[in-house]
Amino acid sequence: MTAPHHSTVQKWVWRYGCAELNSPKEQADDWIAIGDLTVSLGKMKVMAVLGVRSDKIMNNLAHDRAIGMDNDKNKTKTRSNLTLSHEDVEVLALAPCERSNWEFVNQTFEHAVEKVGGSFKAIVIDRGSDIKKGAKFFQQSHLGTKIIHDISHLLSNVMEKILKDDPIWIAYLKDLTLTRHRVQVTEFAALMPPTLQRDARYMDISDIVYWSSKIADIRNSGNLDAIPEERFNEYLGWLKKYEEPLAEVEIIVSIAEMIKEITREEWLSAGCYEYISSFLEETGIVKGKVKEFVEMALALILEETNKLGDDTILASTEVLESIFGKYKLINSGSGQGVSGNVLGMCIFAGSKLTEEKVLTNLETCSTQSVKDWVVNKVGETIGRLRKRFFKKTKIDEKNKAMKMA
Repeated sequence: MTAPHHSTVQKWVWRYGCAELNSPKEQADDWIAIGDLTVSLGKMKVMAVLGVRSDKIMNNLAHDRAIGMDNDKNKTKTRSNLTLSHEDVEVLALAPCERSNWEFVNQTFEHAVEKVGGSFKAIVIDRGSDIKKGAKFFQQSHLGTKIIHDISHLLSNVMEKILKDDPIWIAYLKDLTLTRHRVQVTEFAALMPPTLQRDARYMDISDIVYWSSKIADIRNSGNLDAIPEERFNEYLGWLKKYEEPLAEVEIIVSIAEMIKEITREEWLSAGCYEYISSFLEETGIVKGKVKEFVEMALALILEETNKLGDDTILASTEVLESIFGKYKLINSGSGQGVSGNVLGMCIFAGSKLTEEKVLTNLETCSTQSVKDWVVNKVGETIGRLRKRFFKKTKIDEKNKAMKMA
């Protein structure tokens, strides 16, 4: 028996995803929507909206904490905090588009909310202008919906404000880039410094910030003793002048990671804010960039907290970013840009796959119906256009041969 062709497997993924996207959702008023846009090769974008039942997550946590001791003995997996996994969320909407604006964002949220009974408890988004304006317009028609901004994006914005124009930070980044080029064909290649991300550059700068300390730790451990000191100083000696300023940035990064971890595991609430504020106050941070970061970060978190009242609400889009990452991985190298592969996101979210569920979904959605979805939602992919533009025929080859003769 031969293995199925890769295109056959791809169509199975598309059909399963399409069936899952169109499957009925629970009708409830505790749904929290997580919305964001992802870009790919070409001008097409995709807006995805995930949904999570907040009361369900809270109740599961309370239940698992109540029986946690018994489950520890039986080695049964329990929920220890509110951190979302892919199994906790469902894809409510997938909307490819060539041009996103607030009207498109609002329409996508409206399409998503229809599936769950007409109301969202909250919408969690970043602070992109289109998605922010679209969510606010949606809120005008759904007054009970709170709009919460992702804490990670808020913290990265603060970090960018503090660092992007700082001359020492700019000089450090330039030295990193120069060192990357210089060490590529030397014995220091394994120690090559990282680079800032192309997009969302300040979402995670920990690798860049901690790289200097890691080099110092490696050297202190004796692992670089075989390299002469003159040789080390030639390529990496410049790091010494950044020890003090980088120590300050390391503290900022560690505070940001602490805030993200707390709000990821406990979600955002008045109590959560008070805990973070009290903790940072006890650290006695009173000067410099660290103080500036803490003051700005707490002000933004308080702004989000004031929207909640007595509620505890998700304040992170990380689970959606993770699903976007998996989609980009399976789509990498395809050369098609946005295609039916986007339906693969529906496989990464939701309950675990079972043989019965896979069979049901494939029976529900035919190959033709998924092709119709791709044509209507995506149109011509870059891969299809490339084949059409560069397609060679026998006549083309014959004419080419005659001209060469």
